[in-house]
Amino acid sequence: MPAILLLSNPSSTHRKNSFFPARLSTITVAPYFVGNILEIPLTTTQDYVLFYVLNDYSFDLWKAKTKLIMEKNGLVSFIVHPDYVIEKRPQGIYRNLLSFLRKLGLEKNLVRCRRRS
Repeated sequence: MPAILLLSNPSSTHRKNSFFPARLSTITVAPYFVGNILEIPLTTTQDYVLFYVLNDYSFDLWKAKTKLIMEKNGLVSFIVHPDYVIEKRPQGIYRNLLSFLRKLGLEKNLVRCRRRS
């Protein structure tokens, strides 16, 4: 069963634009090693892109991608920044996403990560 990774304001390195995939990025839904470093791919659209670039205030894209990734037994990862879900409308979408994951029986696989100060 795939794991679900929820990242809250993660600290990570970006080669180029942090919101869009790099031209030479790895296309995978599974974690992989580069030497001794475990790379965890971002497999779903970031909240900023979903709400403010695509202007999509539904969780249809997250839902569809989650189902596709699960079919491949991949890692479903989300980056949700607290600043982008502070308003009621995006917060409702995020709650719908969490409810959807619970209905799939994935709540036991949730891993919440927070950046340490």
